[in-house]
Amino acid sequence: MNKFIMYMGLPGSGKSTLALKQKAYYEQLGYRVVYLSSDNIRRELYGSEEVQREPYKVFERMLQRALAALKREYTIVLYDATNLSSKRRTNLLKQLRQGNPNLECVVEVVLVPLETCVYRNFKRERVVSFSAIMKMFKSFQCPHRFEGWNKIELVYTDWPNAIDKEDLVEMALNFDQSCPSHRENLYEHITRTVDFLNSNYLFSIIQAVELMLLEWALFYHDFGKLYTQTDRNKKGEKTYFKRDGKYLPNMHYYGHDCASAYLWLTSSSVVYFLKEESMSQEEVIEIANIIQYHMEKL
Repeated sequence: MNKFIMYMGLPGSGKSTLALKQKAYYEQLGYRVVYLSSDNIRRELYGSEEVQREPYKVFERMLQRALAALKREYTIVLYDATNLSSKRRTNLLKQLRQGNPNLECVVEVVLVPLETCVYRNFKRERVVSFSAIMKMFKSFQCPHRFEGWNKIELVYTDWPNAIDKEDLVEMALNFDQSCPSHRENLYEHITRTVDFLNSNYLFSIIQAVELMLLEWALFYHDFGKLYTQTDRNKKGEKTYFKRDGKYLPNMHYYGHDCASAYLWLTSSSVVYFLKEESMSQEEVIEIANIIQYHMEKL
């Protein structure tokens, strides 16, 4: 049976390094391995991987090469790009499975703290701009089974530098959300949300595991605001609101839900749970999905 492996992560997370290691491993096992990299395709099309125009041409070529490769038996396709969009991942799997209904599809989510990605990026020969990395950070969407995966694997390449929960708490304690809907500081808002769950949930119908998932999701659900605050709305305008007789800049937090999910996945809390085996990868992923969809109507 053929296999499709997608690598997902921010620039500097180590996706390509992992993919090339796995390429060598599978080749030793006797598989025919086809490695597809968006950077390599850009170099083919435009002469340089730094050229970012017309991305649809890049990913159309990657799709066609993947489909062609999967026509042969005993083939593994390694698909290396940032792959941060849930919608695009879902559509890709649907197209791949049209002619390969039994195709095994795996996604490797390569995770390092945001600060590590930025540091590694600026040490590389090809540097992605800081603004581009932050845009990706705010659009990160953790995979979920509903996308069509047989397996979702979390891969950590920088355990020691996981984001410490206490550092996030300290920053949140002094963080004024500065918007009409939140008068309290960020940490007060987070703890009130957790307290609301514990005082209002119907414990007669909830299992302990479900409560644990919800509690951790609520605890991390808004830490992304620390990284996404802006005084401009989507139109690029500054707006103001009145508090205690004073007009203050109205802050916005676009993408904080996705950023919060990433902070959870790269946190010291997750590192501890996975090392101690007190939480499974499936539970960690479920919490990330609760966080990143907490602004949506369910």
